[in-house]
Order: sequence, then structure tokens, then C-alpha cells
Amino acid sequence: METDRKYLLNSYEKVVRNYDEKLKQLCDIFIEPLQMIARDMFDLSHKLFKTKKQLDETLQLIAITEQTNECRLEAAEIASGNLNNSVSKSTEKNELSSVLKEFELHAKQQKINASISLALTKEWLLDMND
Repeated sequence: METDRKYLLNSYEKVVRNYDEKLKQLCDIFIEPLQMIARDMFDLSHKLFKTKKQLDETLQLIAITEQTNECRLEAAEIASGNLNNSVSKSTEKNELSSVLKEFELHAKQQKINASISLALTKEWLLDMND
């Protein structure tokens, strides 16, 4: 009878050890990859939020630039109206030409800045996917 009990106890202990080993293997197969996926999803969400914030800031800067350009254009029109009264037409054309060149240079610079910002954002998004 005692031998039977020891045999049953040993068999039970072997089954429990085998169960623990299989459970650990299953955890290694399923739990760790799921944890990595959850971490990646969190990181991706954070990166996408950061990208959205950067794009919103870029759009705000573009809107401010547009408003600034409109104000400059209005100021140039007012200045050209005042110049009509006291300055010859050739001088007025020269000043308007210089103002327009200034606007053109400013617009080109804004385009370059926007291109650089877009390229950096695209590069950042590609790095994020890797």
C-alpha cells in the first residue's frame, strides 16, 4: 500500500512538472510576442500623435505666413497709392518691383522650408516603420 502511494505521488509530481514545462513553453510562444505587439502598438500610437502634432504646427505656420503675406501686400498697395501722389511712375514701378521680388524670395524660402519639413517628416515616418 505504501509503495502504491509513493508511486502515485511520483506520478503526480511528474505530471505537474510536465504541465509546468508545457505552460512555460506556451507562455514563451504566445505571451512574449503579444507583449511585444502591445508595446509596438503603444509606440506607434505615440509616434502618430507626435506626427499629427507636427503637421498641425506646420499648417499653423503656413496660415500665419499667408496672413503675413496678405498684410505685406496690403501695405505695398497702400504705399503705392501714396506714391502716386508724390513720386513719378517709374519710381513707383521700381518700388513695386522690389516689393514683389521680396515677396517672391519670401515665398521661395517658405516653399524650401515646407519641403524640408515634409522630407524630415517622411523620413521620420519611414524610420518609424522600420
